[in-house]
Amino acid sequence: MAADPVSTPSYTGMIIERNVEIVTRDGTTLRGDVFRPDTDEALPVIMSMTAYQKDMPWRPWEGIDALPTENQNWETPNPDRWVPYGYVIVRVDTRGTGQSPGIFEPLSAREAEDFYDAIEWAGDQSWSNGNVGLSGISYMAINQWRVASLQPPSLRAIIPWEGFSDQYRDGVFQGGILSYAFLVNWYNGVMYDNILRGWDNNDPDAFGNSFLFELMRHRLDGPFWEARRPIWEDLTVPVLSAGNWTGFYGAQHFRGNTEGYKLAASEHRYLRIHTGGHQDAFYSEEGFQTQLAFFDHWLKGHDTGLLDEPPVRLAIRRSVADPADFEWRSENEWPIARTDYQRLHLTSDGGLSPSAPGRTGRVDYMSPAIDQHDEIIPAGMAAFVSEPFEAETEITGEIMAGLWVSTSRDDMNIHADLYIVHPDGTEERLTRGRLRASQRRLDPEMSTPSRPWLAHDRIEPLVAGEVYPVEFEIWPTSMIFSPGSRVKLVIASGAYHTRTWDRQEPEATNTIHVGGDYPSFIQLPIIPSQ
Repeated sequence: MAADPVSTPSYTGMIIERNVEIVTRDGTTLRGDVFRPDTDEALPVIMSMTAYQKDMPWRPWEGIDALPTENQNWETPNPDRWVPYGYVIVRVDTRGTGQSPGIFEPLSAREAEDFYDAIEWAGDQSWSNGNVGLSGISYMAINQWRVASLQPPSLRAIIPWEGFSDQYRDGVFQGGILSYAFLVNWYNGVMYDNILRGWDNNDPDAFGNSFLFELMRHRLDGPFWEARRPIWEDLTVPVLSAGNWTGFYGAQHFRGNTEGYKLAASEHRYLRIHTGGHQDAFYSEEGFQTQLAFFDHWLKGHDTGLLDEPPVRLAIRRSVADPADFEWRSENEWPIARTDYQRLHLTSDGGLSPSAPGRTGRVDYMSPAIDQHDEIIPAGMAAFVSEPFEAETEITGEIMAGLWVSTSRDDMNIHADLYIVHPDGTEERLTRGRLRASQRRLDPEMSTPSRPWLAHDRIEPLVAGEVYPVEFEIWPTSMIFSPGSRVKLVIASGAYHTRTWDRQEPEATNTIHVGGDYPSFIQLPIIPSQ
């Protein structure tokens, strides 16, 4: 979408109300801050529910195009930017964090109910016109998906900006493999900020729960995770899903934005995929104008031209290292309908070939794959590289891998990373896929020809030495491959951010079988030149 906003910064003066009490359905009192124009006019509300303490200021670091004001808070809309345009900004501490009492239950069904109640409270205030929108990055994007599917009557639109939507698949158990380092570091960081960092906290005992245990205890998908994900058929409000091709944290959330766009039942849904750091685009002038046009349309009823624009806007990259090296392009759908899916077959000599080898071969690699310096050792990975592209080639969309594998133990972790190798030999990682082989069963109803969907509903151990076919998704990407550049696929048994090297004990030989009866491949989305 590339609509134009209508609102102008015509409101002067700001009224700030801190620690306003919001009573939830079970009698718990949450506390929020309200930033509104100094006017008697009833105006639309943009709300965020944060786990990162609404009172803790954040000064954007160099390079982020954000207003460094005292009201700026981590990964939430800046009141000093929005209020002059005629919007009320409301930030609420989620239960058990900051000034809100209770036990911290991150991204739970209870938190979604609290969010619902806060939305309805905001819609009923004298300074509100009854239209509430949601916005925020990361945590403040994730919790939008679930509450929107509960259909609060005052909720009109949401902007989940770089936030996963399926907590099991996108965040905690990617491919069935626990995202250990990300999960533990995140939770302990939030606990540290609330208890020890020095900002007032209503109840430091709020973290005395079994959150991490409960996540690890439920290693398979099921009712526990179902209660934490959106009810997709009930998510009918307009949604602008904003994803990021790049960055550790941006990429960590990315699948949620593309799948959320596909699965939401909203008649009016939009997808934009940008580049750069996790906060960069949200606070950029371009990002602000995009959000303003969306909310001007759905919260104020202005004709911004939104309905005349294609629903998908993609940053088509030429580089990972340079986030500015891209061109915007609009599309009518995601995945792109004109995609030409092409397979490259793995070969025993480390190649990627358009045709499957006629003779059977094998490539062995060891587990564990990580040394004491958190680096993948050569013996712990298998690399496959294509021939150079003869002409400029665009790869944009969903990717999948189909492998035939075996191991000397009863399970194996598969970490598949896709790279571009530039003509000068430099390499840049584009995207990744993950699979715990004992959770290889697919859900045929959710799978598509370009994106397998793992059911994650049972553990099926492997028999040592027996060969098994597995299919799994490699998360979408976009890149222009110049003539002379190549595709590289690296497969390993571990990666630092999942810390899976201490899970496949003590050592194992993992094997990828290729050629003949085992035509292992990756499938790439080639976009024909227009």
